[in-house]
Amino acid sequence: MLYAAEHPAIKALVDQAGVIRHERGMSISRAYLAQRKLASSKGYFFVVSQRTGQRFRIKNDFIEDFKKFKTGVKLPKIKIPVLIIHGDEDKSVPLSQSRQALKKLKGTKQLIVLKGFPHNWYEAKYYIKVGKLVASWFKKYL
Repeated sequence: MLYAAEHPAIKALVDQAGVIRHERGMSISRAYLAQRKLASSKGYFFVVSQRTGQRFRIKNDFIEDFKKFKTGVKLPKIKIPVLIIHGDEDKSVPLSQSRQALKKLKGTKQLIVLKGFPHNWYEAKYYIKVGKLVASWFKKYL
């Protein structure tokens, strides 16, 4: 969304789980807070994939960069049609983030909350439905 606020070549946008600010309820934030000692001494911490159980090493810079971006400030500058798609079982990004993003957007906008959908849509039952929504949005606005 940050890019869309400043680049006129972008004519329409679809966003997954509209993150507008770093917040403690986000899974990456919980992991960072729980591992503060490791993060402080090593410069990184781990996040565990909800889908696979795999551990991912995340540099502290990720959190710091995330805090720097002022997405909420840039959203009102976006004049193109924006669709935000958010799963109601998303454990990574709170649904409140997408709702707040929607309120800040000034142009044509829509939030679709998909029942039973997690944060990532790896399985066909998820990405087929999302693909149809995305195609429909772009067909309408491009």
